[in-house]
Amino acid sequence: MADQQRRERALRAPAWLEELVRTTPPPVPWRDVARFAVAIPGPLVLAVLLGGLDSRVALGAGVFGTMGALAASLAPQPGPLRDRMRRIGAATAFGMLGLLAGQYASGGGWEPVVVIAALSGFAALVSAVNAAFSLGALQLLIYTALASGLVTPLPAAVEVGFFLCGAGWATLIALVQARTDPLDPDRAAVAAVFTRIAELLAAVGTDSAPAARRALTTALNAAYDRVIRSRSRSPGLSRELSELAGVLNAAAPLVEGAVAAARAGVPADPCDVSAGHAFAAALTGSGELSSERPRPLQGGHPSMRAVRHGVRLVWNVVGDPEERASAAAPSPAPSPRARLREVVDRTLGSRDTRSFAVRLSLCMTVAEIVRQYLPIERPYWVLLTVAIILKPDFGSVFTRAVQRGVGTLLGVLLGSALLVVLPHDAWVLAALTVSAAVLPWARDTNFGMFSVFQTPLIILLLDLALPSEPGLVAARLLDTLVGCAIVLVFGYLLWPQTWRAPLDEALRDAVLALDAFVDAAFTGGPVERRRARRRNYRALTELQTQLQRRLAEPPPISTRAAAWWPVIVQLERTSDAVTEAVIATRGGEPAPDPAQVAVLRRAIRRLEDDVRTPGAVDDAELHAEGVLAPVAREVDAARRLVREAAPGRRTGHRAAPPVAPGGTALWDGPVPKDPPPLTLPPLDGPPPPGSRTVTTDDGVDLHVEFDGPAGGGGAGGDTDAPLTVVLCHGFTARLAEWEVQREALRGRARLVLWDQRGHGRSGWTPLTRATIDRTGQDLGQVLDAVVPSGPVVLAGHSMGGMSILALARQRPELFGTRVVGALLLATSAGGLVDTGPAGFLVKTGRRLGLLSLYLRLLQLLAPFLERRRRRDTWLGRRAIRRLLFGRDDADPRSVRMVQRLLEETPLPVTMAFYATFLDHDETAALPVLRRVPVTVVAGTHDRLTPAAHGRRIAEAIGADAELVVVPGAGHSVNLTRRAVVDRALLDLLDRVEHRTRKAG
Repeated sequence: MADQQRRERALRAPAWLEELVRTTPPPVPWRDVARFAVAIPGPLVLAVLLGGLDSRVALGAGVFGTMGALAASLAPQPGPLRDRMRRIGAATAFGMLGLLAGQYASGGGWEPVVVIAALSGFAALVSAVNAAFSLGALQLLIYTALASGLVTPLPAAVEVGFFLCGAGWATLIALVQARTDPLDPDRAAVAAVFTRIAELLAAVGTDSAPAARRALTTALNAAYDRVIRSRSRSPGLSRELSELAGVLNAAAPLVEGAVAAARAGVPADPCDVSAGHAFAAALTGSGELSSERPRPLQGGHPSMRAVRHGVRLVWNVVGDPEERASAAAPSPAPSPRARLREVVDRTLGSRDTRSFAVRLSLCMTVAEIVRQYLPIERPYWVLLTVAIILKPDFGSVFTRAVQRGVGTLLGVLLGSALLVVLPHDAWVLAALTVSAAVLPWARDTNFGMFSVFQTPLIILLLDLALPSEPGLVAARLLDTLVGCAIVLVFGYLLWPQTWRAPLDEALRDAVLALDAFVDAAFTGGPVERRRARRRNYRALTELQTQLQRRLAEPPPISTRAAAWWPVIVQLERTSDAVTEAVIATRGGEPAPDPAQVAVLRRAIRRLEDDVRTPGAVDDAELHAEGVLAPVAREVDAARRLVREAAPGRRTGHRAAPPVAPGGTALWDGPVPKDPPPLTLPPLDGPPPPGSRTVTTDDGVDLHVEFDGPAGGGGAGGDTDAPLTVVLCHGFTARLAEWEVQREALRGRARLVLWDQRGHGRSGWTPLTRATIDRTGQDLGQVLDAVVPSGPVVLAGHSMGGMSILALARQRPELFGTRVVGALLLATSAGGLVDTGPAGFLVKTGRRLGLLSLYLRLLQLLAPFLERRRRRDTWLGRRAIRRLLFGRDDADPRSVRMVQRLLEETPLPVTMAFYATFLDHDETAALPVLRRVPVTVVAGTHDRLTPAAHGRRIAEAIGADAELVVVPGAGHSVNLTRRAVVDRALLDLLDRVEHRTRKAG
């Protein structure tokens, strides 16, 4: 939450830099902490106990043993024990090879340069084989660098022997932990999702259903975070993690069905509850699924059928008979020639791998030349820095360089401080143990945090073998900076292809996988269909991983990557639509026409062409019938998004931004601004015919207007309308700010618009209460007076949204009964001045007792200032341009129109409301809104209620909230991005009506 507030505050760092340094503290992996604390310092402690701290031989043996333990300890990651042992074996073997090769990379001359260049190229090539070899290649370079500069009295063979002994000791500890681990944490997190689904289904119709729903949301977030974090830490491709991500993707329809059943209060079939627990048991290995997939339900409530549909979909992934059969009878192993051909294709046959090998060799060669010719105290530290930054495969070089550089600088200061403060005795071992114990948590945080604690460990370890003076701190810092500079210049800036996000290729692969999935779904057999579906979801998972890596790069890479985000989400929606179409066909729906399938596949292949090269814009919509109709709509949306996201293309206006379901925030991509309306209805003159006045319980007259389904409505509007939309305007505005939405909603629902107290035509007295709590009561009394019955959708902009939240807190019984939906536009649930300079000033003013005095002084001066107020000034336009408009929507006509609208509100009203925004907190209302569909709209350049506030609202509401974030838009998004807001309102009404029909 705090990170999102900092990203959106007015004085903020660039988004790519915030992404670079952003950290979300992970849970502490206590079992790994204990393993590292025992395994890593163990060999050194044993050597000191046997030979003491004064024995150079004993210390050398202990240092190399601890190096081996460090390599073996860092190798295991969550996953099957066999994979963990493979990683340990690869790290140990390649580390040993590095120690031996390091003997030939020391000294001067051209021989060390050749050795380093050859080893670097070899390490880059073998990294493409698999994850274990990738990790081993990193250890090869690290220990080559260390061996090139670390001198001990031990022969090389003895050093390698102690290294292997330390690695064996750490392997033993890892085996003990693996045998005592209750479960692989990644699989446990995914299994917990299905346990929570089963608990929610069992709780339908009881008081515990809301708590079970929140527990399911928490489990889903934890599972996705766990799998994504493990994938980002994996040194190479991991089939295990891809499969788990596929299981989570497949669980989406089941989650939606379970939530729908809970909302409707329809008990689930007991078989579906048991299936949820069975899925969890199958994932953890404590049970097996039945050999027969559950049959579809032919009757019953739609939510029951949706749950069974989701169960069957998950069964296809978790309980795939093909996978169980292959596990029982493995397919014949490929021949040695076939394996060799596959390895050659992945290494020498891959252009990316060859390019990476050249970059790595160049950087390491430059580092070796620097080592020989610059007067550096610890030259091997430059090689070590370059290897650690550049080697971990094909991820973000810039991110690792910055995080490694900053983390190492902090780590050097910490390690050097420990050497100065601690005596040269057992206290050094204690500090080394603490540093080792923190490594598992730091590794889960980010690369920079890992460097902060890894660096002191290495400094303490090497200082025991090669003591240094305290003045070496500056030298270590210089070495680190030199290494970072080498990587940034020779591994990043000199390679233009690294400036471009490698998402295009991954996106094309995902599109081709989707095309193959559509082909297999409607023309292939069950086996081909399952394989194509898994390949499709794996491609999407890899695409998401590449996106996250590139978001931390500087522009233009980060902005280029962010532009593809809505496309990726849309491809996921399309894949889900194909899956649903397949299941519908199995359930008895007519099979699609092969000609329509062919047209659909041509459109998907055209997506691949659009990603690859710019082409002519094709605005023709896809049309299909039957089960293909939803798929065609999703593909059509994907085509529009690709045209808008691709570089160098400008397309026409997109009226309907895609919105991700289930509370997922979706960055909407570039949306052209709307032309501003030339005029708004004037405030002077008589009120429109049919208007009413509602007098509140504290005596304030509120002005209310109506707009019926047919454009009219009498004195009270059309009370027979099936749905009423109540529009609440923002601070210092009036109901006319919704004028541009009236036309879109006219004929669709009965409209009620009202002026909040002190605004527009509504009344005001000097004793009027000016608080959000009071405006929430006003809204409730307007509903009671003019909408006494029938379903109501509330829409609020800025302070209007806050009034809706206040009403939800005050009268929660209305929501889910009378109030059936809500649109929250550019608003906040609280914390408007918690951060940034404004927050500091407010807190300081409160602490000194000056804030209340200042606000009271403003209210006293307001009448005097109002009499001398000048309107329509250049300075006023500048302030409104800054505060209410975004990057792309501040044309002069819009600014002047909004200025005239807002300056109609008297200063006494304006200043009376200031205090309520400082203390505004309606977070207690958010659980109430979970009862109804909610749409939250926010602008990326909103300086009054930043987009982070909208995200927090959507996240707190959960599955029934949809978030539309409009890029470049400011606070007046309903006036400047009319089409986006219109479509958000219409989509919300569609969701409300759909839920009403389902509820019967």
